[in-house]
Amino acid sequence: MPLKSALYFVFHFRNRYAAYLLTLVCCLTLFTRPAMADVNVLVIGSATDSSSQSYVFADEGVASVSAFDPSGVVSELTSILGGAGLGTVNVSFEDFHGTSSGYRHANLFHWFHFPFPEDAETTRWANLRGENGTEWDYVVLIGDAHTMEYLPGFYALGVSEIAKEVAKGSAETVLLMPWPASGSSTPLDHYKEVVCRIGRTGGCAVAPAGLAWDDSGELSGDTHPTSNGAYIAAATLYSRFFDQSASASTYGSAAQDTLADNAHTVVQANQGAVQYTGKFDTPNPYSPQYNSNRNVDFSITGTSTERGHIETLEWVLDACRVNHSKYFSHRYNTDDPGTEGAGWPTDEAGDFVGPIDYNFGKYRFYPYDEFNVNPEFWKHTYIFEYQQLLTEDTAVGVILNHDMMLLHRMQHSIELKFKTKRSYGTFL
Repeated sequence: MPLKSALYFVFHFRNRYAAYLLTLVCCLTLFTRPAMADVNVLVIGSATDSSSQSYVFADEGVASVSAFDPSGVVSELTSILGGAGLGTVNVSFEDFHGTSSGYRHANLFHWFHFPFPEDAETTRWANLRGENGTEWDYVVLIGDAHTMEYLPGFYALGVSEIAKEVAKGSAETVLLMPWPASGSSTPLDHYKEVVCRIGRTGGCAVAPAGLAWDDSGELSGDTHPTSNGAYIAAATLYSRFFDQSASASTYGSAAQDTLADNAHTVVQANQGAVQYTGKFDTPNPYSPQYNSNRNVDFSITGTSTERGHIETLEWVLDACRVNHSKYFSHRYNTDDPGTEGAGWPTDEAGDFVGPIDYNFGKYRFYPYDEFNVNPEFWKHTYIFEYQQLLTEDTAVGVILNHDMMLLHRMQHSIELKFKTKRSYGTFL
């Protein structure tokens, strides 16, 4: 065979063989790849509220907050989408409440960072990005009621962390605005402000289900939400997703179509509307102080457990170009730091000048250097949990649990059960 003919045969055969292999691979991929639904929605919430945790109010007599149960919302949303002519529908639910290795994750932020199981970062976070078998179109976040009512900073952190991970994929994060349960002293306006502030600053869409529920005239019931409330929440999500009323779906009764149309009207009326003004001033452990002071003075006892806090704090203050001074008070044996030796700011007469900005103190184990609350000498008191050294993963769960416990106690001004050489202290 001439060389030219031989080369043509080789290249021609090779190209046909390559095409054959490519076709075979495509066919195998088509038949072996899991079928994807046309609409994929991930809902993250819980039927268990963080206030139910045993370490929170086990013996303080503070009433728990009723959880906003997402199960009815998930069911109604699945039915609405299924009757909307959108093709195949997949609405999945992820419960952020759980227990692993003896420690609990109780809200969005807690769940996102909790290190158990050990493959959480490669499964939980990957799932948010749409890299765990399902490419989500929407990720719906429903915060737990107690966190939203009393610890909105934790809710903000949870939304922020999850939304950043979702943004690495192709899904849109949508915040469902719930409403207070029967018996709650928290007004709906609080939920509206918290969700809308966080949605705006975090670039997340808001489904104003609470406003739609309020506008419908529906009443609270023994379950939270009621069956009609669950439908309203689902219809609000549908309107936020597709900019049309859920009454377009073949699912639902005439009465539900009326609720859907009303919910759609509320969604349209509130898109771009001003939902809050001024500063967020609801008292909570994360209340911004709006302090533009360029000088910060604080007091420490000088214990080893404070050093890590102080080093980090001073780094942050330096980065923000804030001047700072620290004063040693040795041990808080009395409520009067001025009687405990030199080192405190004084005037020309040698009298204590205060109050200074804040002091540090630990909680538990060593009463002589625990925190002290005395507004005559400190404007604020910061308390940290004293704990034993743990492995890295376990420490994350323990620290977050401790934070939740201390913040709950701080919010409700619950008297701490410890005995010291001074009077009992409370969080302010």
